[in-house]
Amino acid sequence: MGVALIWLFYHQLQLGNLKSLQAIDRSNSFYILLGLTLLFMPLNWILEAIKWKYMLSDVLSVSRRGALIQVLKGITVGIMTPGRLGDYGGRLIHLDKSNHKHALAATFTGSMAQNIIQFSIGAVCLYFFVNRLELLHFEMIFMPIILLAGMLCMLIALFFYPSQILKWMARIPWLKNYDWLQEMGVSVNYSTTKLFKLLGLAFFRYLTYTIQYILILNALDVEMHLPQMVEAIGVIYFFQSLLPLPPVLNWLGRGEIAVLVLGQFNISAIYALICTYLLWFINLGIPALIGYVLILSGGYHLKHTEIKTNGHA
Repeated sequence: MGVALIWLFYHQLQLGNLKSLQAIDRSNSFYILLGLTLLFMPLNWILEAIKWKYMLSDVLSVSRRGALIQVLKGITVGIMTPGRLGDYGGRLIHLDKSNHKHALAATFTGSMAQNIIQFSIGAVCLYFFVNRLELLHFEMIFMPIILLAGMLCMLIALFFYPSQILKWMARIPWLKNYDWLQEMGVSVNYSTTKLFKLLGLAFFRYLTYTIQYILILNALDVEMHLPQMVEAIGVIYFFQSLLPLPPVLNWLGRGEIAVLVLGQFNISAIYALICTYLLWFINLGIPALIGYVLILSGGYHLKHTEIKTNGHA
């Protein structure tokens, strides 16, 4: 990733964009805004830990500390896999095997909730983005809109009716041998009230990392109004969530998406890259390093005092 970052900055240097770095106002407000961005990082992952703990609460009693530690381990493993799929396995480290299916179900449902919020807000932002900038004619985007709407509907259906859909999928001939589908269908069974509360938590987490992006943009003193920032950030997150690529390619893709979107608001490519990779380092790089230390040390295990079965498992 370091090599990729060097290449990106070298490419921008060739285009003359690094000259704009000299224009950054490194006053007290610059460091205050970056400091605030950093302070929002723990809130971001505490909210994710609360989501995970909340979804496990029907069958397991998990302490907030224990949930946060498992989330950090998940970040470490997930950061090295396409689409951060390793997050699922990472959260199982040092967790009793009998609780794996419940932990996987909670992670799966929490991830869907976050994607629903991200897709929904992103789709609205994308509509205004395309419409206001007149990038494409309606006829050109009609089919992509239908496809995206279909994907969102399928995601919402799987979120609210996971047990029925997963059990149905388990009957498909070429999926019959996947026992985990049947097990997941039994485990992923939450009340509608609980799912709506989960969406609320996911929205607050989305708000958290959106505020972080806005803080970095303001630290760089870019010429954008708040509604434009919210719109651009929504579009960036929307497309970033559609990148199930290997880690390095995903990392490069994040930067290119930010450059293309923010470029429509006359923001230089180097500023777009700084925003993207600085936020990545704060929200994923630092937590992944902490999670790595936790995994290597092996000094903390989820004990019965922190996770215990409530009788529903």
